[in-house]
Amino acid sequence: MTADEAPAAAPAAEGGPRPARSSREWAELLLPFEARMRAERVRPEVKHEIVRDELGMAPERYYMLLGRLIDTTAAAEVDPILTRMLLDERRRANAKRAARGARILTAGPLGDDPTN
Repeated sequence: MTADEAPAAAPAAEGGPRPARSSREWAELLLPFEARMRAERVRPEVKHEIVRDELGMAPERYYMLLGRLIDTTAAAEVDPILTRMLLDERRRANAKRAARGARILTAGPLGDDPTN
């Protein structure tokens, strides 16, 4: 997906798929929602229920769409500060994940450092 392509359409609750949305439409739907959840400091398990109730999609789908959306120019146009914050959080999480993987690969069978 390029920066200006829209994520795939969300499945409809009833009656088949909804028409595809543009990146701009997704940005105008998801970014204000994410900003509100952060402002209200909603716990993750509660947020999952709100995603289902208000957006009509599974939380996994929401996070997948949000992750794709923050790479688009539409997201940066709709909410540049939140988009940058989400990109930074993803970068930090990826770096932490990579560092954890490197430690696992260098550890001995009992978690000991093999160089000692």
